[in-house]
Amino acid sequence: STRITSVAISNDGRSVAFGDQNGIMYIKKGSQLSSIPSHKAGITDIIFSQDGKFMATASLDETVRLWNLDDLTKESVELKDHNDKVSSISFTTDNNQIMASTRTRAIKFWPIQIDQMSDQICNYVTRNLNDDEWTRYVPGVGYEITCYNLDQNTSSSSPAKQESSPPQQSEGILNENENNINE
Repeated sequence: STRITSVAISNDGRSVAFGDQNGIMYIKKGSQLSSIPSHKAGITDIIFSQDGKFMATASLDETVRLWNLDDLTKESVELKDHNDKVSSISFTTDNNQIMASTRTRAIKFWPIQIDQMSDQICNYVTRNLNDDEWTRYVPGVGYEITCYNLDQNTSSSSPAKQESSPPQQSEGILNENENNINE
């Protein structure tokens, strides 16, 4: 038998989500129950955003996943770069960030709004994503120019003078938002 390891109820009371020891998420909306493979290890926490648009799951696989509640068939956004198992998560009251804590008492703040993400990343990249990259890395959101100070780069093939692979996360991009709590 599978053990349920976390449960959450949406603020409007219309949805209930369960996570299990195998990384499967179950969500009940009305009379419909769906199971969605979510993580590679047990789910430790589930939370709904206050505005009812998103749900997040945390896991022993050292990731947080952000789900669009309007369409759970779309791929979730994976927030990784935690150095340990994620034990709990919370949305900020303005729904602009997710806070994730690990078992090593580290807390990460992840922006979840496009404008906040672009404010942080635009100082570290040399170009905007092209259409193909946007579809791959930002599923379910229409293409947007995120760094207005850089080339638009909307074609599927990157110009020869620019790198052809997507920008890599630079060490320390989000580390300035990571805090350790010491007793």
